[in-house]
Amino acid sequence: MTTATEFVNSFVTIHNKEIDIHYRKTNFRVAIDKVTKMYLTKKKSKYAAWIPGSRFFLDYQYNLCIKTRDNQEISMDVKASERQYFIAPISFVKNLKKNTPVGA
Repeated sequence: MTTATEFVNSFVTIHNKEIDIHYRKTNFRVAIDKVTKMYLTKKKSKYAAWIPGSRFFLDYQYNLCIKTRDNQEISMDVKASERQYFIAPISFVKNLKKNTPVGA
């Protein structure tokens, strides 16, 4: 008998093999076994090219991308100051998928 794996922070909850993300006005739920890839990418700012030195003062944004088995991609913008809330769940999901047997 296995217990439900749980992870909880301000924006992400993992419970009963589902990822529930509720960030700002975006809410969605995905089954962990459907996720093939989950990662953060840094968005490039168009202002940094226009104003030299502005890159030191801008609050960069990131994209949280989740790719699923049925070739769908969920993408959402994340502020740089809040990205730490998504790094731990991404690592948690990767480790969970790595330790899960292939046939399970």
